[in-house]
Amino acid sequence: RKETRAMEIMKIYEKIDHTQLKQTADWSSIQKLCDEAIAGGAASVCIPPCYVAQVRAYVQRQIPICTVIGFPQTFYCMMHMCSKQIEKYLR
Repeated sequence: RKETRAMEIMKIYEKIDHTQLKQTADWSSIQKLCDEAIAGGAASVCIPPCYVAQVRAYVQRQIPICTVIGFPQTFYCMMHMCSKQIEKYLR
């Protein structure tokens, strides 16, 4: 019965983004997040935009990466934010 419950939890976890969006997040906490997500089989890692390029190199396609734009607050227009993220991704 415990094995069945563990399998159910893993099926749920596979659909969840492992997320770290705190403004105080540092690289070591982002690395830990990625390692946990890969080991646990999360759907993706959701991280602040400033870490996208670094995480892309770190995880080497072992897990999808997602980010947010303008969260939790922003003073930029949407087009400016989008262009900055596209620019980071293409580097």
